[in-house]
Amino acid sequence: MSTSHNAPLLSETMQRILLEAQQYSQKFHIEELEQWLEHELHGYGDFAHFPDYRIVECKQLGIFVKPGQQLQHFEEIHDDCLNERDRCVLRYLHIHQSLHECLSNDEEIQQAWPMRILASYANDIIPGYNCVRAWQSYHAPLNERFIQGVLGHLLHLLELNQQPETKDLLGKIGQLCQAEYHLHKAWRRLYSDSPLEA
Repeated sequence: MSTSHNAPLLSETMQRILLEAQQYSQKFHIEELEQWLEHELHGYGDFAHFPDYRIVECKQLGIFVKPGQQLQHFEEIHDDCLNERDRCVLRYLHIHQSLHECLSNDEEIQQAWPMRILASYANDIIPGYNCVRAWQSYHAPLNERFIQGVLGHLLHLLELNQQPETKDLLGKIGQLCQAEYHLHKAWRRLYSDSPLEA
């Protein structure tokens, strides 16, 4: 049995699970579940409520140029370059992309600094250089984090909003999870720990 994630199969299966849950939430008019599924399927806006698994500690990176020169320098920006308020703002990256995009992407996730913050520090981070671009950066596999986070959050919302067909939906999700080893393993553990299993 393979111990690595099959990214296309994982993404496709998670998408099918979300769509099954969406049909269920629409049938029973479960607003909280519908809203969460809409975000996972299509992405999160700036003012959406982000579940914990979508908030990650990140690095700060920037591109610097010396006035009068064209050569650009790529550097990590350390916390001690920022005041306490801005450190708090930038320390955590909120992952906006849809679940499908997150599971299909192995590249760095970037979020540009707000212009207010960039303007405040542009000439001060490295003496003699201007920071022309700065961003939050997260570059680590998201699969395990999102498998646990999405399935766990789905179980939590179903527990809060049980309906006559909840058991049927759980059965369908369990069957879908069997398509991918890591997904099946995570679902069995999460479901066995859930009050819904009783």
